[in-house]
Amino acid sequence: MRWFLLNINASILLASTVAVLAQGQSPDPLGFDVASVKPTASTDGRALLQATPGRLVMTNLTLRRIILIAYEVQDYQIAGAPGWIDSEHYDVQAKAESNPSVQQMEGPMLRHLLEERFRLALHRETRQLPVYMLSIGKTGPKLQSSKEGSCTPYATNSPPPITPQGEPQPIFCGFQRTPIEGLNRTLEAKGVTMAALATNLSRT
Repeated sequence: MRWFLLNINASILLASTVAVLAQGQSPDPLGFDVASVKPTASTDGRALLQATPGRLVMTNLTLRRIILIAYEVQDYQIAGAPGWIDSEHYDVQAKAESNPSVQQMEGPMLRHLLEERFRLALHRETRQLPVYMLSIGKTGPKLQSSKEGSCTPYATNSPPPITPQGEPQPIFCGFQRTPIEGLNRTLEAKGVTMAALATNLSRT
């Protein structure tokens, strides 16, 4: 299992804005044209992630959460990070004129931004860890196969049009948000793979 060992320079000052590339300078293929990274201004406690081709907005996210998104890793795969990556929250606004895909922005471009603004450095290593195994019980599987047409696929790079007011919202494939009441949690999903289920269970 691959682990990320992080080294973050906490002394770097976060700029509230970044100027557009100087005239004549070649654009960075991994960088955003304009990006703002600063301590969150949110006061309601809600976290938000919005991404459309060419634009990435993150509101009230911890640095740990941003790293998890950028490197597509699980929380347990991060080691050696300072405690403030869980306590400090940030707002990120970034634009790219070339309209890169959501996957590009949330992946290599966001990693590049983290390395640039936080002086984030990492290396990978393999560690042995205890794990849970998802297996079929003695009485057989209880999950039901998803029926074709029971949910609407959702692609981040081509989101569906906004449903007119008064019309029912479509049921999208994937995991549905459910309220958490103390220790009681409900997991609801439509049209997901077993791999996606296992990944989601590992985050609870």
